[in-house]
Amino acid sequence: MFVLAVLPGSLPARATSAPSPEQILARVLEDDFDYNARLVVRRQIWREEPLLFSVVVSKGVGSKYTVVHPSTYQGQVFIDDGKQLRHYIPENKTIFLRPSGHSFSPSGSWLARRASKNYTLSIVERSKRLGRDVTTIALRPKNAAMPSRRMTVDDDLPVVHLLDAFDGNDRLRLVEVIDLKPSSTNLGELKFDTTREVRTRQSWGPRPANDMKLAAGILGFSPLSPRKIPLGFESYTRQLGGTEQLPAFVNRLSDGVAMITVYQWAFDEDKRPELFSMKPLAFDASGKIAITADGDVAPSVLRQMAQAFVSPR
Repeated sequence: MFVLAVLPGSLPARATSAPSPEQILARVLEDDFDYNARLVVRRQIWREEPLLFSVVVSKGVGSKYTVVHPSTYQGQVFIDDGKQLRHYIPENKTIFLRPSGHSFSPSGSWLARRASKNYTLSIVERSKRLGRDVTTIALRPKNAAMPSRRMTVDDDLPVVHLLDAFDGNDRLRLVEVIDLKPSSTNLGELKFDTTREVRTRQSWGPRPANDMKLAAGILGFSPLSPRKIPLGFESYTRQLGGTEQLPAFVNRLSDGVAMITVYQWAFDEDKRPELFSMKPLAFDASGKIAITADGDVAPSVLRQMAQAFVSPR
């Protein structure tokens, strides 16, 4: 059971002109590059090593993420214009092209509807951070298997300053904006800061998986569908992912706040024991289809989601 006492109690409602917690959440769910700013952002996906990014957001243009830490990824750059994601890897002198996550993500209204079904929202406090007015909201899940969250949102910009997850007595900081410098002028075109000769390659995926027969021919198996998707999650897109040599079937799901991606691939203990260093969390009855999951939730939730795709034995 989650210990919700770690979240401060809600404040009394302010004047009706103050935005509701639902309105605050909806504002940050629509991420369409509608402001100009430079940021330094720390991000963590549950228990993995945190990443530190230098970020530039240019209104109407897109965003640029440069990895500062850890050193193994230092210097990698992601430029996203909402349609295409360009990923520059200095060691390979290569820019990889793939569809932007914005091009297949659910709308902010879809996420807001799911969030209202799965979470109870309340305002925790209004304060200042980095010299800016912010409001902190609590998101208490209606399903005890999910972590509670606390989100601190800028009052003027669609920026999440802090995002904390509470799993039992344990708190994990998933997002922290360390520096924020808004700009009154457009920051213009986003480019890679390199004069070296680089090559450009189109990534194999992700690509839409609308034809299941075609997908099965590429994967070597018929993709599994869950009997019932647990914890209030809903699938919003199905894709072919992985690589051409190791294709995978991808289900992307959300409960309105948390995001989970479930992968399926043809398992081979010698040649295909893992997918992108992710170990299987479940297998089909034959043991030939491996299933794993990734997302901003606890490992126990990822296991439960992966196991939902397993047919009854």
